[in-house]
Amino acid sequence: MTELLTPTAFHTTGPFFPPDFLRPGDNDLTWLTDPSRRAQGEALVITGRITEQGGAPRTNAVVELWQADAGGRFAHPLDPAHEEADPDFAGWGRTATDGDGQFHFVTVRPGAFRDPMTGEMRAPHLNLQILSSGLMRRLVTAIWFPDDPANGSDPVLSAVPSDRRGLLLATAAPESNLGPAGAACYRVDIALQGVAETPFFED
Repeated sequence: MTELLTPTAFHTTGPFFPPDFLRPGDNDLTWLTDPSRRAQGEALVITGRITEQGGAPRTNAVVELWQADAGGRFAHPLDPAHEEADPDFAGWGRTATDGDGQFHFVTVRPGAFRDPMTGEMRAPHLNLQILSSGLMRRLVTAIWFPDDPANGSDPVLSAVPSDRRGLLLATAAPESNLGPAGAACYRVDIALQGVAETPFFED
């Protein structure tokens, strides 16, 4: 006879992060083991803000970013070119929003790559994950760069309804002192709810 189990209630994600969950430099993808050795490629500063419905800031949300290196490679065995990946590029970073919902990363402009699972070319993009108290699950989205000619053929961006694609494009921002001098700056604003809610991808 099969035992009937009582289902447990849903719980939100957090807050259950240890004190050292975020460390200084976790939001800088341009180095891996030695800060004096920097990743190849064009340096970027990515700033952004996470908001609730009505524009209220989402404070103390954990934001994670992962991406290809400047050559479009991932240091992961599933990437056929992983042995050629930049050894000084972290490929992944983590930060938290401040009291105004702001966050930032220092990284390099990712390269385009061929998806090893589908064989289709992917336009340069950033992958973002958001974890926060009150969310029932992690939120995952991707951000593309404005005016990149490869955007039009990217299969994931093309799957988003045309009237929502603009919500997944970064915007050029003024130069910032948050990264190396001369780094190109982009802004990525994430809305968790409302008319301009950011499109999120299901697991």
